[in-house]
Amino acid sequence: MTKSVIKDSVMEVLMYIFEQSEESENFLTLPRADIESMLDKEGFTDDDIHRSLKWLDGLVALCEQAQPGDVVKVSKNRMISPQEQSLLSVACQGYLLRLEQQGILDDLTRELVLDRAMALSDKTLSMVELHWVVQMVLFNLPKRGHEFMMIEQGDFTPRWH
Repeated sequence: MTKSVIKDSVMEVLMYIFEQSEESENFLTLPRADIESMLDKEGFTDDDIHRSLKWLDGLVALCEQAQPGDVVKVSKNRMISPQEQSLLSVACQGYLLRLEQQGILDDLTRELVLDRAMALSDKTLSMVELHWVVQMVLFNLPKRGHEFMMIEQGDFTPRWH
């Protein structure tokens, strides 16, 4: 089978899955083989499909473990680790701080975002990629619909790349 345009990014696969999930609540309830087949037909590579679904499985597992009202005990002066700094530019770090200050992210959601950002890549994430990670975390957490809507409808979309 020849694929259409080859798309070579785990983030592109995740964005596609996220958009499909927003359009159809049943998308992620499809059998895994059907989702993989759909992604293959869209032109994504097998490796990126596998890595994306593994990343998404990790997100779902973390979100299922997080209970509404969970509080992560983190110092108010939470320092970004050297490893996190290598993947998150100063602008990305500032973006996360802005989301915390606006009440969109709390300690728990910030830690989930950082975990998923670290699991996503070994290269520096762009602001747009980080924004998508934030959206995916909030979308998958129970009782975070208000925060998800704030980030989707508000003035929180990054303007930098």
